Amino acid sequence: MFMRLLARRFRSAAFPFLLTAAVAGSLMAGPPALSDFLLAGYDGHNCYNSPACRDNPLLIRADQDGNIVWQRPLPVVYWYHAGYIRNADRNVTEDSFYLATIFDASRVGGMHRILKYSKDGVLEWDRPIAAAGFADNFGNLVAPISISANPVLGGLYAGTGLGVACTGNNCRVDRIAASGSTVWSKVYANPVRWVTTDVRTGGAYVVGGIAAGAISRIDSSGNTIWTRTLPGHTPNEVLANPVDGGVYAGCDDYSHYTARLDPAGNVLWWLTDFPVPWPSGGTAYGRTVDPLSGALYIGGWYGRYGKVAPSGAPLWIVETATYNNYADARLDGNGVYISGNFQNAGIEKHDGNGSLVWRKWIGPSSWRGGFYDMPSVHVGAPAASGPGGCSPDTTPPKLTVPSAVTVNATSPGGATVSDATLGATAADTCSTATVTRIPSGNLFPIGSTTVTYTAADPAGNTSTATQTVTVTGASGQTAALLAVVNGADINGGVKNSLSVKLNGVMASIGRPGPAACNQLGAFIHELNAQAGKKVPEAMAAEWIAAAARIRAVLGC
Repeated sequence: MFMRLLARRFRSAAFPFLLTAAVAGSLMAGPPALSDFLLAGYDGHNCYNSPACRDNPLLIRADQDGNIVWQRPLPVVYWYHAGYIRNADRNVTEDSFYLATIFDASRVGGMHRILKYSKDGVLEWDRPIAAAGFADNFGNLVAPISISANPVLGGLYAGTGLGVACTGNNCRVDRIAASGSTVWSKVYANPVRWVTTDVRTGGAYVVGGIAAGAISRIDSSGNTIWTRTLPGHTPNEVLANPVDGGVYAGCDDYSHYTARLDPAGNVLWWLTDFPVPWPSGGTAYGRTVDPLSGALYIGGWYGRYGKVAPSGAPLWIVETATYNNYADARLDGNGVYISGNFQNAGIEKHDGNGSLVWRKWIGPSSWRGGFYDMPSVHVGAPAASGPGGCSPDTTPPKLTVPSAVTVNATSPGGATVSDATLGATAADTCSTATVTRIPSGNLFPIGSTTVTYTAADPAGNTSTATQTVTVTGASGQTAALLAVVNGADINGGVKNSLSVKLNGVMASIGRPGPAACNQLGAFIHELNAQAGKKVPEAMAAEWIAAAARIRAVLGC
C-alpha cells in the first residue's frame, strides 16, 4: 500500500504542505521562546531523485514573526520528510528537535539514524537505529521511521516496519530517552505505521504493530492498555487529544476519514470529505489538535485547511497560497504556521480563525520552487497539565484492595494465598504503578493477619491500603462442615451418625491423642460407603475433601 501511495504521489500534480502551530503557554513546561518554530529542509529543484535534491540540508529556527534566529547545516544527505511518515518532531519540554533519516543515502554503517538538536542548534547526539527497508520506485532504500517527541517523560518514541515483512525485530516501537539510550523496545508481529505520544500520560498510541490496521494505546512502559479495530477503515495516523486523553485517527488516502475516540477507545464520531470533498480532491492530511480546546485542524488538497470542533462539527475552511496535499499542524493562540512547496509560496502564519497574519520565504533561495520537497515546520505539542495531566505527575496511583479475605488452612502452618486471591490492583493515569505489601510472602498463619499495601508510580507518588487476611483453622472448618451436614437433605440416620462423628472431632481438637484424626477417618469411611446411596455422590465427595483438609491441618 505504501508503495502504491508513494508512486501516486509523484505522478500527481498535488504537492505537500505542512501546518504547524505555536505552543499553548498555559499547557506547557520548559524554557522560554517556545512560540518560535523550526524548519527542516533542503533543495527541491522540481525533482525527486536528482543529486540536486540533496543540497543545502538545513535546520532553521525562526521566531513567531518569521525572523531567523539561527540556522545550522544538517549532517545528512537525504532524509525525506513527506506526509506518509512523520520522521521529525520537536520536544517542547526539552526545547529540542529530533530527526530520523529514512533514506539509504543517509545511512552510516548500514544503519539509519536519529539525530537530536538542542534549542541552540547544537547536535547533541546522532545514533543509529535498526530499521528494515524496501526499494522505492527510484531504487532508494526506504526505511520509514515514525517518531514522536515525548514532552511528558523526555526523549521520543520511534516506530519501524512500514512496508516490510516482520521478521526478527523489524517491526517494533522503541522508547528512547533524552540521552539517546533505549528505555525499552517492543517487537510486534505487524508493521508500525504511526506512533504518537499521549501528552497527558507519556504513553503512546500506535497504528499497526499489535494488530494490523488497528489502533493500540500503550502506557509509558510499553504495556498494551487496549487495541481497537475500526470496522471498514484502516487508519494510518493518530494524534492524541491533550484535553481528554483520547485520540483522533485518520486515513490520508482517497477514501479519507477522521474519527475521534475517547480514552477507552470508543468511537465518538466520524468525519469524511473535509476539508476538500471527493472527487475534487478528497485526501486529508496532517490532522492536529489544539491543546487549548481539543479542536482539530486538517489540511487538504488545493491549498485548503479547516477546523473541526471537538463535537465533530466543521467550523471553517480557508485557502492558502500553496497547492498541497499534506499538512502537519501544531496550534495555539499564537497561530498556525503553514509551509508550502508550490513555486515560491514560502511560509504562512494564520491565526486561530484562519486569517492570514503574514507570508514570507524563510530559508535559502535554492529551496524555492521545488515541487516534491519543502521545509517542514515544527513547533511541537506541549505536555498537558491540570486535572489528569502528567506535567508534572502529582497524582497518586489508584489502589484497590478487598478489605477482607478469608481462606481455609491447608496445613498446620496455615495456607498459601495467591496474589490473585488477595486481589490488590493499582492503576496510574500517567504510567505503570507497582504494588508492594507487608508481609510480602504468600504463606499466612492460622488466624488474622493485617496486610499493608503500597502502590507507587515512577514519579514517586504513593497510595496505601490495608487488608485483613483470615485463615480458618481446624476448629472453624469442622464447625462449618458440621453446619453443612446438619442442613443437608439426606437420610436422617446417616445425618445423625455423621454429625456425632464431627461433634467428636470438635471435642477432641486441642487434646492430646489421635481422637480427632480417628473421628475424621471414620467420617470419611462412612461417606465412602454411603456415596451414591443415601448421600449424593457429589455431596459426599465435597464433604470427604473438607474432612481430608481438616486432617491435614491437624497433621494426621
